[in-house]
Amino acid sequence: MSRLAKIPLVIPEGVEAKIIDGGAGIFVKGPLGEMKKNFPPAVKIEIKDGKIYFKRMEETNFAKAMHGTMASIVRSMVKGVKDGFEKKLQIIGLGYQFTQKGQEIVISCGYSNDIHYILPKEIKAKAEKTNLTLISHDKELLGRTASQIRAVRPPEPYKGKGIRYSDEIVAKKAGKTGAGASGGGAGAGAGK
Repeated sequence: MSRLAKIPLVIPEGVEAKIIDGGAGIFVKGPLGEMKKNFPPAVKIEIKDGKIYFKRMEETNFAKAMHGTMASIVRSMVKGVKDGFEKKLQIIGLGYQFTQKGQEIVISCGYSNDIHYILPKEIKAKAEKTNLTLISHDKELLGRTASQIRAVRPPEPYKGKGIRYSDEIVAKKAGKTGAGASGGGAGAGAGK
């Protein structure tokens, strides 16, 4: 049994949680937004005395796997509507930058035309030249959006130019060496 799912989740103050679809789904509302999610019926969600409980309905491998997964997702939903989540991206390269126009992020990253990325309405952004901060109550949507922006120009391994997460470490490769660096080249001993 999942250790995370054994512990009941305390609903924080300012957050409202309701069971939907007969225990197969949950609706969560807080100061930063609202979310609802349905799950397979292998695990039932119950709310008692301001706490959320997760109860397995069958002893299959699928139910055991879903038990911890559901608990983790619901915990993220509650944390998201109460405190929110944040992802930071950084762009590295000469002339590379992020510009914000409302819900649109303009990415200048070395292509002949700038890339225009429209953010979902659930995500707020703050662009400061080479840094971009994305904020949302939906952790899954936030991660997907950040990865799509990173995919516009992933960091290349030689100079590290491109878009990366602010805490990402890019392993750099050694560049190619010129013919003169090895000391002789192909015809070094040909005259003997």
